[in-house]
Amino acid sequence: MINDKELEKKGIKNPEELDAISITLIAKYVAKSIVNAFPFFNVDYSQLFMKVARLKMYKAEMELNTSGASYVYKNEAIYFKNTLSIETMKKLAIHEFIHHYQQVLDEKGEVKRFGLCDFTQLFTYGKGMNEASVQLISAKANKEKEEEVRYFDITFSTISPDYYPIECNLIRQMDYLVGKEVLFESTMNANDNFKNAVIECTNKKTFYTIQDNLDAIIKTEDKMARISTKIETENVDEKYIVKASRIIGKCKEKIRILFLQSQNLLLTSYFDKAFSKMYSNTEISDFRKKLYYYRDYIGVTDKYSFFNQYYINMMERIDKKFGDEPDTKALIVYKKSIFAIFMEKIKKIWKSTIKPSSSVYENYDEKE
Repeated sequence: MINDKELEKKGIKNPEELDAISITLIAKYVAKSIVNAFPFFNVDYSQLFMKVARLKMYKAEMELNTSGASYVYKNEAIYFKNTLSIETMKKLAIHEFIHHYQQVLDEKGEVKRFGLCDFTQLFTYGKGMNEASVQLISAKANKEKEEEVRYFDITFSTISPDYYPIECNLIRQMDYLVGKEVLFESTMNANDNFKNAVIECTNKKTFYTIQDNLDAIIKTEDKMARISTKIETENVDEKYIVKASRIIGKCKEKIRILFLQSQNLLLTSYFDKAFSKMYSNTEISDFRKKLYYYRDYIGVTDKYSFFNQYYINMMERIDKKFGDEPDTKALIVYKKSIFAIFMEKIKKIWKSTIKPSSSVYENYDEKE
């Protein structure tokens, strides 16, 4: 069990138990949403409903800059901010229930794993990846609409604009490459299937680098949130505000670098490996399409050109290796921003005036 002092450390005060009707409404919504959104999971609605309904649920005072809900595994309870409507609580409950469903406890009742997050080693690994996966699953279950957003000078499309948007974008890219079912199954059942799938189609270095980067991103966001909360809730002087603004600026730059480094690494490691395994015209055609439509998932900055250059280089590599077969023609579809000037025009300009450049992260270690 958990006492009031432990709850206060988590930013939760004065909890009041939620009434039975509200719990029933929440349980119905969570169970129905997950069953309808992920039919391949093959889970029975009644069983899922009972799992949610058996959880303890409370309304409580909660700190600023929180999502408004929190799952506490020690007493298997979900806490909601006491100012939320029942409709908001129902949506937030999906994320917190998944944390309950995916938890793995040891014989002493201590958590050793939450989905993709591992607590068994000296340090905790995979928190950023797991939170992103859980939120992506929650957003899909809630039928959130995709929209274009801009965070840390990075523009991308997302179905989770308010919660872990940067992390969700990266996990969505991985989801696109390895398949949606394995991400969902591995997150819910707390196994290594997703990890192994990513390693198989890229390599170990890519997976662990992205895992570490996601952990670093979420820690940096937490640091920014703590600073913002202090400014909003405490009587700080102008000197602190100036210092805090400088720190937040550095945090944003760090997140931007980590995100783009992860994205570029995932892109190159996946498609370079897939390129080496292609032989038939069908495989080549599928490869071109998968690379081309990957552009819908990436995040871009005003000066980002890595994906375009990689795409053009890869098309040339395919032509040199396989020739200009009718079934392996490049897709040429004009699209705003990334593909506004594509293939033929860009290719001519690039060949004559632009020298190939390495990733913007070649000096990443120096910046850190």
